[in-house]
Amino acid sequence: MPHDSSESVVFPFGKFKGYTLAHIIRESPDYAYWIKDKADFSPIWREAVSLALQNQDISHLDLPRVKTTENKYHQYKKVIEISEVDDEMAKINMPYDKSLIERFKVTIDGRRWNDKEKQWEFPIVQLPKVVEIITTYEVKVTPHIKRVYQQLLEEKELRHEIRERDDSSFTFLKKIYHFCEVGYIYNWEELEPNKLIKYYIKE
Repeated sequence: MPHDSSESVVFPFGKFKGYTLAHIIRESPDYAYWIKDKADFSPIWREAVSLALQNQDISHLDLPRVKTTENKYHQYKKVIEISEVDDEMAKINMPYDKSLIERFKVTIDGRRWNDKEKQWEFPIVQLPKVVEIITTYEVKVTPHIKRVYQQLLEEKELRHEIRERDDSSFTFLKKIYHFCEVGYIYNWEELEPNKLIKYYIKE
């Protein structure tokens, strides 16, 4: 969701002339990324767009602004809602945004369209990826989805830590035996539920 300061900044040119920067980021994020990456675009606008895409404050920048948030170009903040279908699937209700939907379809594996409910459903393990592509929207989630999301982030961090650590005893074993690598297991005696477990099998 864009920072509140983006709600009062008015874009002065192009096809979005007169609209707030927050509106552009919500409705046409691809256009915002195009501005950010365009080397010959106005430096101050590139900075503003870059910060706004990161949901950061841009009130310190000297940019044209509306007098009140009731300006005709101020857009209602669209909300995305995520909730659980069951233990394995989640559902997402989002406003129609062609660019957002295309990113969702390209990025999220295992997604499916529920024609009866008119909503997308996806494997709950894909939550971190879903969150990454909806950062410019206000998002509401159920307590269960919030807990699962935090757990998935913790597991991702754990996998990262395990990959970086050197298990010297296992390295020694690899010098003695030839193994067919399917994965690895770290710290055999202290394994806990939800920790990444992989295995080596002898050829």
